[in-house]
Amino acid sequence: MRRNPKPRKPKGVKTAPLECLAVDTIERVRDGIRRHILTFIDPASRFAFALAIPGKSTHYTQAALDHVLTLLPRPPRVLLSDNAAEFEAGFAQTLNAHGIERGSHLPQDPQNERPRGTLQPHRPGILRRLPRRPAL
Repeated sequence: MRRNPKPRKPKGVKTAPLECLAVDTIERVRDGIRRHILTFIDPASRFAFALAIPGKSTHYTQAALDHVLTLLPRPPRVLLSDNAAEFEAGFAQTLNAHGIERGSHLPQDPQNERPRGTLQPHRPGILRRLPRRPAL
């Protein structure tokens, strides 16, 4: 099985508002019922859309993309998504039909990230050189 390399958005690239949208799905389970939310976020202006969809099928994400594109003044140049199955097939066909380039980003893994302002535990020398906080 061959892997298709996907273009990535370079770090630090500035875009105009609504030129680049990031899309992802959120799944919540409550009372045994799965609820799915499709989010579109513009990284430049922090403008966001959120749509409830019945499932994570590409059919539903494609319909939601069509709906969001009718709300925008012009289609974005780039749409960022992860490698999930709901962003393949029909979703990709809609992007091609509107001339939108697809980039991808790696999903965040909160287990491997450390909160801001904390130091890695394998760097004890740095911790010894820092001034101690005064006791309150």
